[in-house]
Amino acid sequence: MIIKGKIFSGDEFIENLKIVGGKIVGLNVSEESDLDFGERTVLPAFIDAHAHFTDMGFRSFWLNAFNLKRKKDFLDLIARAAQVTPKGDWILIAGFDETRWTDDPTYPTRKELDEVAPDHLVYARRICGHMAVINSRVIRFFNIQKGRNIDIERGILREEAMKQIESYLKSNIEKLAQGILKAQEMCLKEGVIAISEFLSPRTLMALRLLSEERLMVNLCLYFYYEYAKMLIDLGFWKGWKFNGVILNGIKIFLDGSIGARTAAFYDAYKDDPRNKGQLLIDESNLLEIIKLAERAKMQLAIHAIGDRAIDVALNALKNISKGNPLRHRIEHFEAATDDQIKTAAKLNIILSMQPNFLQWQIPGGMYERRLGKERAKMLNRFRTIINSGAIAAFGSDSMPFGPMYGVYWAVNHPNENEKINLIDAVRCYTYNSAYALFLEKRLGKIARGFEAKIIVLDRDIFSEDFSKLKESKVIAFISGEKIINL
Repeated sequence: MIIKGKIFSGDEFIENLKIVGGKIVGLNVSEESDLDFGERTVLPAFIDAHAHFTDMGFRSFWLNAFNLKRKKDFLDLIARAAQVTPKGDWILIAGFDETRWTDDPTYPTRKELDEVAPDHLVYARRICGHMAVINSRVIRFFNIQKGRNIDIERGILREEAMKQIESYLKSNIEKLAQGILKAQEMCLKEGVIAISEFLSPRTLMALRLLSEERLMVNLCLYFYYEYAKMLIDLGFWKGWKFNGVILNGIKIFLDGSIGARTAAFYDAYKDDPRNKGQLLIDESNLLEIIKLAERAKMQLAIHAIGDRAIDVALNALKNISKGNPLRHRIEHFEAATDDQIKTAAKLNIILSMQPNFLQWQIPGGMYERRLGKERAKMLNRFRTIINSGAIAAFGSDSMPFGPMYGVYWAVNHPNENEKINLIDAVRCYTYNSAYALFLEKRLGKIARGFEAKIIVLDRDIFSEDFSKLKESKVIAFISGEKIINL
């Protein structure tokens, strides 16, 4: 099969490509094309270096509050659900973002949830995943007591305080498996062929219910660190495979999120002057995890958003093998200073970043309200990072999921000095992410010998106004010699 179009290979623009037996065998061949996509852009399929694959699908069955513009709309959504949900059942809400609300941009409270759904178990998870709000019925159901990251009065849970409820909600393995298949549909629709998956043993059980034939998307697994030692002792080492998925490494949280005010900074939050965020693991514990990972040849994915958390990560990573052969990563790396960027580049640390987070970095946006104008401006320094020689791999963190949304923000960065060009943005979401997931020898480019995993967009994104990039859609996904029209 020979495909023609406005093809960007990841290295250059080409006239056409030839596929035989599911592999790319030729570029710019002098043969008649079987498929001509005209001026529409053809790209290597996207690779999301940081997402929550199963969670994304699992929560698609919940009420979605992401696009709501007012707190009233949020509460009305729950009230309507209460009218049609049997008393005593759960009402689950995903993706609320109070910073978008025009009437009252404050966290919802236990009292407000009680007023609209007093007879139901209500659990509302913030878009960042680092905070949730519950009503009184949930507090009684789990006998939740006052403690670290638990605000009983307001019904607000942060970080590890959410785990008991999250674990309970994911106890149905078959429902998790349904979520996995739903997430795969979402991936194909957005042109994503490979994705990271941060998981617990329970999610692993759900994956094992599915046959390899039902999984088209490449899943690269990272176990949460609390399960790492047990699983390594059981023989789950890097490269372990089953059903088309592969184990890459270990996921660690050093801090939380800016939205939940738990990202760890040296300076206090502007809108919470007594709060500098939270370090969830200290450097000595991180060093022990690094030693474990190096022994087991496991890649580390270290979540660090605030400058204080980034320092802890980099100081510990100075102890890894020279050149970083295991490709340890720092996730997010949002508040990095010049010195931290230079250190990351020197250590060859992969920087797994999320350009869609720039939606909160616009003037007057959530980051500015949390941190102040000058600190907010210096977040997500894509151009500085690329110029430093460090590898930036893009992902969505499922907030929201969709590479073209992230590409749009990367080239329309609110800080003019940190904008990157469209070619770099595409590379960060294809080859660089493939490298971050150890897939760069078969995915992330249109090149001879690579797997034919190719997407077609509905327009020529390279000649269009960049302000319209997030409107572009994937219209076809080519896998081998199979064409999936979307």
